Amino acid sequence: MALSREEILGAQDRDMEEVPVPEWGGTVFVRAIGATAKERIAQGMLDENGKATNMVGFRAAFAAGSICDQAGNLLFSARDVEVLGEKSEKALDRVLDVGRRLSKMDAGGVEAEVGNSSGGQSASSTSA
Repeated sequence: MALSREEILGAQDRDMEEVPVPEWGGTVFVRAIGATAKERIAQGMLDENGKATNMVGFRAAFAAGSICDQAGNLLFSARDVEVLGEKSEKALDRVLDVGRRLSKMDAGGVEAEVGNSSGGQSASSTSA
């Protein structure tokens, strides 16, 4: 049976996991990030020449694109990335580790993803 547009768009096709974050006093749900969010984050790591050199804001952008409620709805938007980046590095790393695993991005895959993005956007953009 062929799927309809509505069935495809309505499918819950991203893995999600509850993650303890003791630094924040509880747990959060982390889901695999979507393809477009992954590409935006990678593109935000490029300098003006398209070189993968700027990892500032990566953890926060990734966290904003993966922390969700139990229904899978994101809790943060691109406007929250800077303030989220002020949170504990240890806490963000917990989220990042699970999010990368769910998104099938190993540690080397982050750099590879950034390197595969086409350049042109300023490194200051870290929207999720």
